[in-house]
Amino acid sequence: MTDEAQFISFPKGRLTEAPIRLDLVADHAGLLAHSKPPGLALVPDRWQAVTVDLVSALRAEVSAGKQQLATLGIVAPSAINRIDVDESGVAILAKNDEAAAALKNLHGSAGLKMTYEFLAEGPAVEPVFECSLPLSRHREQRRVVVSHQTGKKASTRFRRIDSFGTFSQWEAETSYSRIHQIRIHAAESDLGILGERLYRSVPYVYLSGLKRKYRRRGKPERPIYGHLALHLKRVEIAFPNQAPIRIEASPPRGYSVLVKRLRQYSV
Repeated sequence: MTDEAQFISFPKGRLTEAPIRLDLVADHAGLLAHSKPPGLALVPDRWQAVTVDLVSALRAEVSAGKQQLATLGIVAPSAINRIDVDESGVAILAKNDEAAAALKNLHGSAGLKMTYEFLAEGPAVEPVFECSLPLSRHREQRRVVVSHQTGKKASTRFRRIDSFGTFSQWEAETSYSRIHQIRIHAAESDLGILGERLYRSVPYVYLSGLKRKYRRRGKPERPIYGHLALHLKRVEIAFPNQAPIRIEASPPRGYSVLVKRLRQYSV
């Protein structure tokens, strides 16, 4: 990836109210990937209470003739892997329709492996386990349900990588990409992802809840990380007859601070 192609920028009002720059974590023939922050939608979705999404903003910039996108070879951008608006992490985009068709076909045949990282409360009995429950969108509510009649196959392998008192840090691996899959599979396995509001009621973590004799300074206390503590840290793409591509994205700074504070103060 060249110095000129390390990010994509958007002017004020195109994607967010303020100008924004999204860091690229991969740039290959036909595809690129960026590190998506929480709260940013990739594509339009009837579940999302947002009016602007990344793919639509990119297409508008292509139509406007933005030179930066032309330099990257982006002519018809589309999203490949599912990463929900509340999550952060690797978001893969096809640069053109031909690449999109090939990547989506590969994704549908389990050619992409996603590795998530998350922070949770609640003790899991086993440090490694698998949850295989079919998932379906609720007909009326903005949520996913487990359904053995109408659900699509989904399987997630969980592995605990650290513990901090009543909190724990986990990896979750899957070759499926169902909406809210990691969230509901974790909840069904008695793991509440920090910041989860839909499938469990899991509060944010505040420094006052961790640090003894914590003194507030007159201002309302903010959570250490005020988002769902779920991050897609790695995607591996297995192309036929080619070496696999491994794409990684570091977690948001606030997430890393939360891990540090949990390790520092939890007992």
